[in-house]
Amino acid sequence: MKNILVAAFMAVIGFASYSCNSSTSGKITTSTPTPPKVKPAEKEEVIGEKSKGTLVDFIITDKLMAIVEKAKKEKKVIFLDFYATWCAPCRLMDQSVFVDEEVANYMNQNCVNMKIDAEKGDGVALKIQFNINAYPTYIFIDGNTDEVIRKEGSLSIDDFKRFMKNGVWKVKNPAGKP
Repeated sequence: MKNILVAAFMAVIGFASYSCNSSTSGKITTSTPTPPKVKPAEKEEVIGEKSKGTLVDFIITDKLMAIVEKAKKEKKVIFLDFYATWCAPCRLMDQSVFVDEEVANYMNQNCVNMKIDAEKGDGVALKIQFNINAYPTYIFIDGNTDEVIRKEGSLSIDDFKRFMKNGVWKVKNPAGKP
């Protein structure tokens, strides 16, 4: 009995795989459905590695122009964090300010955040270009890489919140128009 049920089931499945085609004058033919065309996902260019240990989505890189293009594409402000690996105030900011949810949400929504090791690779040239004399140094720049506002040294959460909101506002409103 079980074998009869299995055979009947297989016959139904086999019959269901056929379709009628009006151009064959009643002949039963098999058809293979054409898969839908799927647009391949755009690959996001890897600019640098993502920072770990903070809620702010920093891209650790020394490729400024790639960050500028990304910011233009996403219609975001550019935030630069110049640091050195030995810098205790830099680590303090990562551990206390850049883990704050309000800071992270605002920065991630409004900015492409770039972390630059100013003592290696092209970070040295960027250090010279932006006249970095202390770590950490935070700079908001516009799409032409012109500096809009900067702060040096570690900041409290409240001071950083004021600085970030002022920086984003100034980049978006360079003439000071509300």
